[in-house]
Amino acid sequence: MTRLLFSALVAVAGCNSCSASDQKVAALQNIRLPVTLCLGLDPATEAGVSKGNIRLQIQIRNQQASNRYSSAFQLFLVREGGDRLLLHSFGLQPDRQEQGSVLPQQVQLTLQGQQLIPDSQGQVCFELTQGSVSESAEHLVPKDVAIRWNPIQISSGS
Repeated sequence: MTRLLFSALVAVAGCNSCSASDQKVAALQNIRLPVTLCLGLDPATEAGVSKGNIRLQIQIRNQQASNRYSSAFQLFLVREGGDRLLLHSFGLQPDRQEQGSVLPQQVQLTLQGQQLIPDSQGQVCFELTQGSVSESAEHLVPKDVAIRWNPIQISSGS
């Protein structure tokens, strides 16, 4: 199912300052953090984000299963000139496996109130980092990372 959702994955191995972009999804496989990922931001998407109807979905899958809670991930908005604005910090639960494969975990963020200014190519970029844990090398374990705009379904209440 994950493969269907992220059919536009870009494979990059062992990259610390990688970036990938696509209108609908930006993804990197087998990478070490930090990474920069960019998404297209057309006027309709920007309006949906500002209304709270579209969220940013972050999906992370460890290449090696972890049986502990992760150290904190930080998501930054990368602004023109390289300035970064911290948007959110979050952690992941211990990994679950299915048929010998680590299952991805996801977080959805509402970016209402954030001033998202697309660059000259119509994209907005995010940087994902992970705090280091002195007693483990968790932040060095390769991961698959994907972000996408995710419209939320609003129920009519009937």
